[in-house]
Amino acid sequence: MHILYTGYSASEGAFSVPFELDDPSSVLLQLLMGFTRLDNAPQLGIVAIVGMSVCDVIFNLVAVCVLDLGLRGMGLATALAYCVAVGICCTHFPSKRNTLHLVNPVPHVGQLAGVLKTGLPDSLTRATVMVRTFTFNWLLLTVASAGAVAALSMLSSVNSFASSVTIGVGQTATLLCGIFFGEEDRGALKATLRTGMRMGLVLSCALCAAVFAFAPQVVGLFGLEGDAEAFGVVAVRAFILCVPIDLINQLFVNYYQGTGNVRAASAIAVGQSGLFAVLFALGTVWFWGATAVWTSFLVGEAVTLALQLVVASVLWRRRVAKGAAAGAAEVAANESAAPAIAGDRDGIAAGGAVVDKATLLDKMMYLPETFQADWRASASFACAPTPEAVVACSQQVAAWCESHGVDGRRSYLVPLAVEEMAANAVEHGFAKTKHPAVDVKLILKRDGTLVLRMRDNGAAFNPMDLDLSAADPCSAVGIQMLRQGVREVEYQNTVGLNNVVVTLPAASQ
Repeated sequence: MHILYTGYSASEGAFSVPFELDDPSSVLLQLLMGFTRLDNAPQLGIVAIVGMSVCDVIFNLVAVCVLDLGLRGMGLATALAYCVAVGICCTHFPSKRNTLHLVNPVPHVGQLAGVLKTGLPDSLTRATVMVRTFTFNWLLLTVASAGAVAALSMLSSVNSFASSVTIGVGQTATLLCGIFFGEEDRGALKATLRTGMRMGLVLSCALCAAVFAFAPQVVGLFGLEGDAEAFGVVAVRAFILCVPIDLINQLFVNYYQGTGNVRAASAIAVGQSGLFAVLFALGTVWFWGATAVWTSFLVGEAVTLALQLVVASVLWRRRVAKGAAAGAAEVAANESAAPAIAGDRDGIAAGGAVVDKATLLDKMMYLPETFQADWRASASFACAPTPEAVVACSQQVAAWCESHGVDGRRSYLVPLAVEEMAANAVEHGFAKTKHPAVDVKLILKRDGTLVLRMRDNGAAFNPMDLDLSAADPCSAVGIQMLRQGVREVEYQNTVGLNNVVVTLPAASQ
């Protein structure tokens, strides 16, 4: 968050040159929200954003209407609201769910470069916002009046409230996309982006309509009067129109960060945070006045999104041409090879060659050519939280294994383990879950390796850690056998989801 302070000189009757303070509490808040979400406490981020927004309005009213502190009081009120949000997030650390502990930092020094690389988009965003703020203040003082500068300062608080939608959707996408990218789950990545855009656009459009309609009342909350109030109404209405587009841009920034595409995330961060807005304002403010500055927010977001679409389409066409050439060469060299078994590869064939018509979302995902390149076939099975559905899901898994040539041992073992783990989740894990769900995914790789991934939204529990010492020897046979024949087991509980990934080598391995 960047708080604008503008001093008023009674002797000169005008506002002095404004300056910007990058509040440390806003930086700390972003770090804490990211950690609490990753540490299975996503609700704290939501509570923090709501608490910050409510306190921001209350503190501003007190500072302006009661204490008569003017713009300095507005900046202080916003800073205090961020401190409240930080305090809410800090309540996670005394809880038993906290996994953060002090360790020796020396062995982890080598990871610093990766941390800096991951945080590059946020750093570039802050630098660009600082340049934008100083440029806009200078332009408004030059072509308009101090009232326009006061309206720009007021937009900082409006932005902090509007960003509650984009921050929530974006940070959730970062965590989920990181998980799905690591699992090479193309379908889940697309579903996450689609769901994020669908839900985010509904919320942001509703917010946009409400603020646009009640812009005079919103400005009135900040005590602006005269030309500052007139500038403020225009500024709020022009600014709020960019929120839906900002949500899409922010969603892709977080998606690219979650999938390790720092270059794309950094480019979008610079564009949406001010580069194109500053260029537009500098080119039009001299004949359009302060309206050019207010409009530049919308123009900057729109140009950033448009450039994403153009670049993604160009790069996709190049990839199609390259994949077609590579595919032709592979066919010529392996004419006698057995055909690949069909799966839900979503338009991607061996070697990453594109064979089906791609959607715009496919083009913008920028998945590497090696993504799912070693997959022979895959399938997903949804399982309702009932004993009958669990049995049916197990039978579907068994039929899929048999139809894809999986050896007899694994064709028996995997469906049995699926039935036992799903039944355990249904019986014990969903007591406090409103909308229980179990999802099973199977991946058969070209070397014969079979990967089983199970995901549910029940209580945090790794089924592979089930204590079988006191259990009936005839129970959980599938889990017992699975433990003996796996190559690798991964378990993670993030954003309320249990994720178990079991890798079973081929019989010859």
